[in-house]
Amino acid sequence: MRRERNLGNLLARARSGEELHMHLHLDEREALVRFDCIVYAYENRCALEDGDLEFLIGIASNYTVPGQEGRPPGWCRDERQWELLLAKALLDVGKEEYRAALGLERVRDDAKLRAHAVKLLKAHHPQTSIDHRDLHKFKTLPSATVVAYVSERMPEAMARMQTFARSLARSRDRAQQREGAARR
Repeated sequence: MRRERNLGNLLARARSGEELHMHLHLDEREALVRFDCIVYAYENRCALEDGDLEFLIGIASNYTVPGQEGRPPGWCRDERQWELLLAKALLDVGKEEYRAALGLERVRDDAKLRAHAVKLLKAHHPQTSIDHRDLHKFKTLPSATVVAYVSERMPEAMARMQTFARSLARSRDRAQQREGAARR
């Protein structure tokens, strides 16, 4: 049996009637029924039955492609996109902090924040080949998995991004105050 990128593809193959040759002491029909029960329980926010979690873990570990180190299981896109998503997550942290420090509702894309996000990513992943111009053109939003990865594995980069955004906001605020005083 070939391995799949994610559990959803495996479920779709099972539903289409393809023989999966599972080695879990279950036949494919029984596994499909169990899949459907688990999906129903998830969609209706019901508790899983005994053994359902172990069944899912067994299926995921035996029949799906493991992700690269630090990537979510099933990550099939290229390394460059992963780096852009990480940088974008850091940029979003910086924008949020910048917005909060200035009391704004929305922050436009800032070249200094982009450059700092890429700099922090390169400090954490030296092999990174992206630069801040690539991040400007990148419009994909990071998924919850990417944001969780950044917060779990790169907390110092997040903290440094927040500090940089606050200092950038303070310097902008001081510049506006000086400009306002000069006009009077």
